[in-house]
Amino acid sequence: MVAAAEIIGISDRSMRRWRERYEEFGYDGLLDRRRGQPSPKRVAVAMVVLVLELYREKYSDLNVRHFHAKLREQHGIQLSYTWVKKALQAAGLVRRYATRLLANGNAQRFGNVTLSSLEKLALLATLPVAD
Repeated sequence: MVAAAEIIGISDRSMRRWRERYEEFGYDGLLDRRRGQPSPKRVAVAMVVLVLELYREKYSDLNVRHFHAKLREQHGIQLSYTWVKKALQAAGLVRRYATRLLANGNAQRFGNVTLSSLEKLALLATLPVAD
């Protein structure tokens, strides 16, 4: 079973769970049980609109850290700093800081952001190919 899990790219434990669900429910047991249901952590659209409007209309002169503090202190909005930052970046209201990859594969920081390994791969895929 370990070899099958490695081939599929999942853990041995996940493979055992799949087998148990298959034995109990057949093929239907292998379907994603959460499919069609929104994430329980999803932020309501009205909240997203409110956060973006507050930044545009009232707090555009603040950086993300100070804006996040205002959301918590003055508006009682308890969203994570990372969520607020990503929402503002996705809306084009704040810029993403550039990061340069070093020869050893590590990221050098410019501003407040470092790249994860997945982001490094995505960045490398966007670089022009030398002729």
